[in-house]
Amino acid sequence: MSSGRVLIVDDEPTSRITVRDFLQMRGFEVLEAQNCAVARELQVGERPEAAVVDYALPDGNAFDLLKVFRESDPGLAVVILTGYGTIESAVDAMRFGAVDYVQKPFTEDELVEFANRLVLRRQDRRERAYGVVLDAVDERLARGCDNSFPVGTHLSGHGESATDS
Repeated sequence: MSSGRVLIVDDEPTSRITVRDFLQMRGFEVLEAQNCAVARELQVGERPEAAVVDYALPDGNAFDLLKVFRESDPGLAVVILTGYGTIESAVDAMRFGAVDYVQKPFTEDELVEFANRLVLRRQDRRERAYGVVLDAVDERLARGCDNSFPVGTHLSGHGESATDS
């Protein structure tokens, strides 16, 4: 069973492969992109729960990508990795919606920790959204709409009704 689907965006093959292999060994399904264009395609087509994005990319930067991700999937949890971070860029990352901003190099434990945190954050958002739907159904039932299907109605179109024995 997968721990979640994570998109890794890094133009350095060695770095991307290292992160990929490490996450796969811990049960994550990993998608890979070497630039912003491929990352956009994968994000829309594959719907990852999280993305780990290197700041500097050949066709843009992590902030450019983060803005596009937010438009198509506001709930996507994104961590930005950088080899040359500043306090200002960390503040900008949070302002643009990144969940975390991590300075390279990082340890394997840190990698697993932020990948798990990203996936759990996304799953929590989905569960809360599902809960909102269930709350709306419960509210409708509480207002008396639970009698909208008379006893004996076949909801599926076949099978026994509630009054059949």
